[in-house]
Amino acid sequence: MALIWEPRALFSASLTAILVFGAVGFLNFTTGRYLIFVSVRHIGASRATPVYSIAPFFSIFFAIFLAGEIVTPIIVLGAAFIVGGLFFLLRS
Repeated sequence: MALIWEPRALFSASLTAILVFGAVGFLNFTTGRYLIFVSVRHIGASRATPVYSIAPFFSIFFAIFLAGEIVTPIIVLGAAFIVGGLFFLLRS
């Protein structure tokens, strides 16, 4: 999106910022994949998948408390659906 809407902003970022974002992106992907594969091996896919599916809930949490996102009714509804879906999956 940055390349489409603000291409100059991307080129004005420092080399340190670009390297940090690249490292975080790489570590997030590789570590996350590794941990989901390990969890599937240890507890099985039927139990690991619901836990993996709550990732958007953590995104909401960090957006509100770290990035200052304003809580709107649609965010609350989305979080409720995530928690409710996990609840129903774990009950069955």
